[in-house]
Parts: sequence; structure tokens; C-alpha cells
Amino acid sequence: MSGPTRLRLAGALAAAAAGLAALGAGHWAAQRPARDWATRTAQTAAAYLALVTPTAPGTTGYDLARLLVQARGLATLPGWTGAV
Repeated sequence: MSGPTRLRLAGALAAAAAGLAALGAGHWAAQRPARDWATRTAQTAAAYLALVTPTAPGTTGYDLARLLVQARGLATLPGWTGAV
């Protein structure tokens, strides 16, 4: 290959790499609000369940049957979508 051909090929590769990098950065930035919303929703659900679900008598763990009932009760909260 001659010098100008190599320069064109290098320029095309650099342009393609820059375009892919821009697309990747845009995709990552677009997903950030969704990740933040999912984190806040999970923290809210965990705080709610810790508040309203007592531990099993004589243990430090949760009563799993009651925890399931409380978790299903989240769907009845006003404004709760539950799509995490």
C-alpha cells in the first residue's frame, strides 16, 4: 500500500472508532436514569419491608411466609408500579 492509501485507511478506522465510542457513551448515558430509578425503588421497597415485617419469634431472620404476604402487599400501595 502506498502512503496516501494507508492514511485514508487509518483515518477511516479512527472515524469508525470515534463513532462507535460516541454511540456507546450515548447508550450508557441514556441507561443511567433507569439504573438510578431502579436503585431508589429497591431501597424504598427494602426500607418498607424492614419496617413492616417483624422477624420470626426467637430468631434474627424474617418470617418468610409473612414476608411474602408483605411483598405482595406492595402492589396495593398508591403509585407503586413494581416494575424493577
